Order: sequence, then structure tokens, then C-alpha cells
Amino acid sequence: MLRLEGLAAPLTLLVILLTYFGVAIGQLPRLRVNRATIALAGAAALIAPSAISEQEAYAALDLSTLTLLFSMMLINVNLRWLPRWQATWRCSAQWRI
Repeated sequence: MLRLEGLAAPLTLLVILLTYFGVAIGQLPRLRVNRATIALAGAAALIAPSAISEQEAYAALDLSTLTLLFSMMLINVNLRWLPRWQATWRCSAQWRI
């Protein structure tokens, strides 16, 4: 549970909003970071001033979801090596969302 007291309340809210914004658009303006880095920095920014405890952070991890995401990353990496998908990757790399 978030502990919001004094000046920590608006700063914690700002960290959460910036993290969601960065993850939603895939990057933060003027910074060369990806979604994983943004999420990690946001989590660290919440743990550092004790907005959430380490135990609460560990309890928030869902191993089933992490396993699914890791498996999808492995499949994604292996698909990039297939010649049929290489043209698709080159084409999709040019898209800007």
C-alpha cells in the first residue's frame, strides 16, 4: 500500500504518472530509454523514498506473468532469425506509432 504523506504524495503521483506515460508511448521525450528501463526506474523511484517497501514490491511480482513475458521475448528473438520474418521486421522498424 502506498504511503503518501506531506511532499511525498505529489512526488509519488508524479513518478507513477511519468512511468505510465513512458511505458504507454514507449519512450520518454529526449531520453533514449525503452519500456523496460522506464518501468525499472519507476519502481526504483518508488522504493527509494519508501513509498512502498521492498516486501510490498516483491509481493507485487507475478511469476506467471513474468514467465509469459520472458517466453514471448525468447520467441520474438528466435523469429527474427527466420528469413521470412526478416522482411517483416525491416518494414515494421520504419513505422512510428
